[in-house]
Amino acid sequence: MPLDQPLVDAAIHQALARFPSGYAGAAAIRTETGQILTSVCFDPPNAAAGLCHETGAYCEANRLGVRVVASVCVSRSEPGKPFLILAPCGICQERLALWGADVEVAVAVPGMPGQWQSKRLAELQPHTWRNAVTAPTNEWRWRALPQGLAVNHFPVAVSPSPPGCAACATSADRLHQS
Repeated sequence: MPLDQPLVDAAIHQALARFPSGYAGAAAIRTETGQILTSVCFDPPNAAAGLCHETGAYCEANRLGVRVVASVCVSRSEPGKPFLILAPCGICQERLALWGADVEVAVAVPGMPGQWQSKRLAELQPHTWRNAVTAPTNEWRWRALPQGLAVNHFPVAVSPSPPGCAACATSADRLHQS
């Protein structure tokens, strides 16, 4: 199973390593190869420029050209408090959609925010905008392209990222370089 307790534990371990006192949070993803990638939020003074805990791991999977099959995000308010399971926000759900509707995500068990259950991304987004532009038989299919590019099977406009944005090496950047 792509989403399991070792993946949750990897996120908790990363959170404690990065934030040993006070608030702690992190994310862990599993790729189709079984590799676990972890990351933490980017929290600059201007909150509008911040990034979720998951973003770094998603970008790394994209850089490696590997498919994400599971994702979990954890957070605690202070030492001694339990870690809570955070479902991916709407933006992270859109990011995960790159790898398809079957990506497993951890969500809190109702009434037990420290316990997790696995849901498919499609279960979190039953009324996604993709339903309007994708035939039912082509449900958010992910495919690998040469040089590790990944493209969904629905109409998208591909535009390059700003020049010099090494931290955000996207498939759109690589499309324009080839």
